[in-house]
Amino acid sequence: MTAEYGSGRYSPTFENSNVTVLSTGGAFSISQTRTFWLYLLNEAGVSLPSSAVTVTAPVGGRISVSFPEGNRDTATGYKYCFIISSLTTTLDDAWVVGFWRIFQVDSDAFATAAPIVFSRDEHLVIPPAAVSLPAGLPTGASLVPGMVRLVSGGIASGASYYIHYPWLTTDPNSPYFRHAVDGDKVIERSPGEYWVRFGNPTFGLFPIGGDISGDTGACRPLVAVDEEFLAQNLLFGTNYAAADNTDSVAANAKGLTVFFGSDTGDDIAVGSRFGLNIQVDGFPATTLFDRRIVVRFVGFYNPATGILDEASGLGDGADMEGI
Repeated sequence: MTAEYGSGRYSPTFENSNVTVLSTGGAFSISQTRTFWLYLLNEAGVSLPSSAVTVTAPVGGRISVSFPEGNRDTATGYKYCFIISSLTTTLDDAWVVGFWRIFQVDSDAFATAAPIVFSRDEHLVIPPAAVSLPAGLPTGASLVPGMVRLVSGGIASGASYYIHYPWLTTDPNSPYFRHAVDGDKVIERSPGEYWVRFGNPTFGLFPIGGDISGDTGACRPLVAVDEEFLAQNLLFGTNYAAADNTDSVAANAKGLTVFFGSDTGDDIAVGSRFGLNIQVDGFPATTLFDRRIVVRFVGFYNPATGILDEASGLGDGADMEGI
C-alpha cells in the first residue's frame, strides 16, 4: 500500500465554455492567439494536463478564463490550479500565466475563484519576461494572479523566477505560503503586491508534462518527495496540528490530506488490515508520536471520476467497511 499527498482528479476538466473572448474592454495592442491548459498542484507536484482550448482576441479585446468548479469536490487535496498558455498548440512551449488558490487559508472551505482576465500585452508574455531588478516587476493594472517574471539581479539567491502571489498570510496553521517579506523569498514590489520565488533557472520553473506518479507528479509516493523539492516549493506552508504538544487539535488547524492506494495495481481486499508506522530519517519513531497524530478516514475516492464514497466513512468512528 502506498501513501500520497491528497490530490483529486488525474486531469482537471477544462472546456471551451471556460474561456470567453470579449472584443472590447481590453488593451491588447495586437491580436492575441493563445492555447490554454489547466494543471492542479499539491505538495508533491502536478496533475496531468487538461484538454486544450485555443482562442484569438482582437486588438483592444480581453480573454477571461473561469475556474471549472468540477475540479474540486469533497475529497480534493490539490491546493492550486494553474493556467498554462502557449503561442502554439504544443504543451512543451507553454508557461504559467495565472493561477487560483483552491482553499481558504485557514480551513477546508473552498476559496472564491473569480475569473482571471488577460487584457494587456504584458499579461500573456511567453516565455516570462526578464527584469534586471525587483523594482522592474509589474505593478498595478499590469498584474494578474500567477503572472511570472525572471528577476536577473538584486536578490540574494541569484537569478530566479517569481510569481505574483496576492494571498500572503502569516497564519501558522495555513497550508499555504506564509513566509515574511525578505526581498529574497518574498518581494513586496509595491504595498500589498507580493512576488514569491518560484523556482530558479537550474531547479526548473514548472514541471509541465510527465508522469503523474513520476518525479514531479502529484500522485508520487510520500516517501519520494524529497527535502530539496519541498524547500523549493515555496507556495506551501507547514501542515500540522497540535503543535503545542497537547493531545488536542486546534479548531482551525489544517490537517494533511493523504490518499492510500494499492502499490501493485490490484484492488485492496475487503478486510485488509490498515496500520500507520512513522519513521524519522529512516528510523522507527511510531512510539514518539503516541497521542500526537489524529487520523480520520473520510471515505473512498475515485480519481478518475472525482467521486468520494462516504457511505462507510461519515464521522469519527465510522466502520469504514472495506478496510
